[in-house]
Amino acid sequence: ILSEPMPILIREPDDITTSAGKSFSTNLSKFGDLKVYPSPTDHLINVDIPEELSSKRGLLEIYSKIGIKQKSLVVEPHQKTFSLNASELSNGLYFIFLRGNKMTFSGKFIKI
Repeated sequence: ILSEPMPILIREPDDITTSAGKSFSTNLSKFGDLKVYPSPTDHLINVDIPEELSSKRGLLEIYSKIGIKQKSLVVEPHQKTFSLNASELSNGLYFIFLRGNKMTFSGKFIKI
């Protein structure tokens, strides 16, 4: 389990910075939470796709706790749940962002 929390600081709606100083722009207009489970996990992660994005194609990105992009995956329209293999990731905290239709949703999980 984590020894220190790693917050994400939102300075402006389109500018996200991790506490390690890594910045990236979302350039999107709406933020929401993703349901990501199970956490912690050692293998498979499930992400429930928000209803607002279910009819649109989305981009799912996974970042390490220091803001380094680990994966980038396309989520096809009409999916209710997206599953991904997390076994190749190192142990630690990860942030997930799902972007599409001028919206972004975020979640996190712990890989053990």
